[in-house]
Order: sequence, then structure tokens, then C-alpha cells
Amino acid sequence: MVQDDALVYATAGGREAPLPRLSSIESMGGWSGAASRAADGPDASGPSIMPTPPTCPNVAPLTETIMTGGNGYTIAAGTSLYSNAINCILSGYNDLITNNGTVWLHSPTVHGWFATGGLSSIINSGDIYIRGERQVQLAAQTVSLTNTGSIYIVADMGRSRGVTIEGYAASVDNSGLIAVQTLGVSGDGFTNHAIAIEVMGTPGIINRAGGRILAEAPDLAIAISYGGSGNENTPVLDNAGLIAANATAAGGISIGVDIAQYGTHPTIVVNSGTIRGDYAIYAQAASETVVNPIEVIDNRATGVLDGDVSLGIGDDRIQNDGRIIGNVDMGAGNDRFLGSGTISGIVDMGFGADIYSGTAGNDRARGGRDSDVLSGHDGQD
Repeated sequence: MVQDDALVYATAGGREAPLPRLSSIESMGGWSGAASRAADGPDASGPSIMPTPPTCPNVAPLTETIMTGGNGYTIAAGTSLYSNAINCILSGYNDLITNNGTVWLHSPTVHGWFATGGLSSIINSGDIYIRGERQVQLAAQTVSLTNTGSIYIVADMGRSRGVTIEGYAASVDNSGLIAVQTLGVSGDGFTNHAIAIEVMGTPGIINRAGGRILAEAPDLAIAISYGGSGNENTPVLDNAGLIAANATAAGGISIGVDIAQYGTHPTIVVNSGTIRGDYAIYAQAASETVVNPIEVIDNRATGVLDGDVSLGIGDDRIQNDGRIIGNVDMGAGNDRFLGSGTISGIVDMGFGADIYSGTAGNDRARGGRDSDVLSGHDGQD
């Protein structure tokens, strides 16, 4: 059927509930997706999702940072490095760093790093635990990360970052654990936020089956924050594991995948695992000058998007053959929502000439302005 401002929804007991709109997310503080929650938004508070970190190794503490000289560095299996007297374990430029052992740092200062110097490529099959006061990060300007082990980044307050990547050849390949947490132990006015993976550029992020990428903080938690131009045919994110974010304070917000689109190419996300947050996926244009930023979400048969999905302006596409637990806001643009999967909430197609194709279940969708095609198929639609 073709309708304008069409509304397709299931009825329960003969009553028709009004269609709720997703809460808007407003930019705050200069980072992509940093947000405040509207009063009618989903409840962010909840128990911790962080696994228990490794115990402190019983070895003599380092008193000085290890200078690599740009020659790379390998920590052998069975080796433990520990310190509570420095704020950085390794320092060098353009290094290949391999950790097969255990690294445990509790920085006595504001900052805490595993490696500094820039352009580090890190291969980790061991355990890394880095803790500091308010600005804590795995490494400065990482080029690539291959992780089959466990990485824990913990800030007492303020900001924690797992992997920060810039560049057009950067990559993340994870089949282990990346857990990034800001505790918010102080009430002195800091905004407490955590981002597990922060990307600028056009990298490929692969989270394999069994891989976990977790972020937790009181005010804002983002598991993956992507700001880039996308890639014409290659996913910027291919997830077969778990990507999850958790905001622990009432009024906080969590985002599984946050996208700031520069509009050069579509941003493609493929999910056969689970992406979880108050917003499983939240996308927006990187600036007001970006024309028609496009997101393509391929949620496959085993895929679960556990949280709302908001895609903003652009000719976006969702192929849902799995499950969406939440509402979907396609935003303005000529959007398409297709697939054989299920959705617990309501699909708002927004402005534009949209196409919605439902399933054999009870579908609920709204067309918005312009000439839309909404097909409910079987079920009470």
C-alpha cells in the first residue's frame, strides 16, 4: 500500500497506543555522540557489566618507563610487569608491541598508559590492566590492535579510552576482551565517560565470535565511536561477538555503536552477534555541511540489536534478518527497512520516500511525510 504519513501498528485488546518517538541525543562536550538524555528516554542505570580484572602480580615494581627507541618490544609469556610509581609502561614511536605476559599498572598521577609515543601497533595475547585517576588509555594514537587476550582500562573519574585509532590503514581485530570503565568515584563535577574503541578514519573493526568490547561509566558509555567517511563495499564494523555499553547512573546514557558520518561513502555495519546499549546504534552527520550521509545496517539471522536504533538524515538502509529489541528511527531521507527478522518496538521511517517491508509477525511502523510504501504482510499490523 502507498500512504502519506502512514501508521501501521499492532493492536492489543482493541486499544491503539500512540507511536513514541525516540529521544533525541544532543551533542555535548565536543565528542561524537556525547549526549544528554531526554526525560522520556530509556533508563540507563543498571548493574555493572565489567568482568573481574586480574590480580596484581607479585613482582618487583618498575620505577621507570621502558624506552623502546622505536625498535619494538615483546613481553614474553610468563613475564609480569607491574608498577604503581610511573604513569606509562612503554614509550617509543612507531613501535610494534607484543604482549604475551601480564602488565599491571596503577598510575599515581592523573594519566595512565600502556604505551606512549604514537603510531603503536599492538598484538596482545596476555593480560593488560591500566588504571589511573582521570585520563587513562591503552596507547596514544594506535595504528592497529590485534587482541586475543584481555585488556582492562580503568579511570577513577573523568575519561577512559581503550583504543584510539586514526588513519586510513588502521585496524582492530578482537577475539578477546576489551573492557573500559570510568568509576566516577568523585563528585567534584567531572563528566564521567568511557569509550572502548574510538576511531577516526576508515579502518576495519572486526569483533570475532567470543570477542567482547565493553564500556561502562556513570554519565556516558560508548563501546565503539566511529568518525569517518566509510568504505564503498567494506564494513567498517563486522561484529560476531558482544559489543555492549552500560551507564551506571540514573540519567546516564549508553551507546553500543556511535557513528559520526562524513558522507563520502556509506558506513556499513554487519552484525551477526550482539550490540547492546540504550541505543544499540546511534548515527548522525559529522557536521551540518555533510550531504546525505548513509548508514547500511545488515543485522543477520543470528544478530541481536539490543536497544534503540537511530540513523538520522540520509538514505539509510536496514536489512533485519535477526532481532531488534527496541525502537528504530530511520530519520529523514529515502530510507529502506527490510528483512525477515523481528522487532519489539516501532519503526519510524521519518521524512522522505521510504520503503518498509514487514514480516509475518505483528509489525508496527510509521511512514511520516512524503509518498511511502509500507507493506505489513501477515500478522496484526
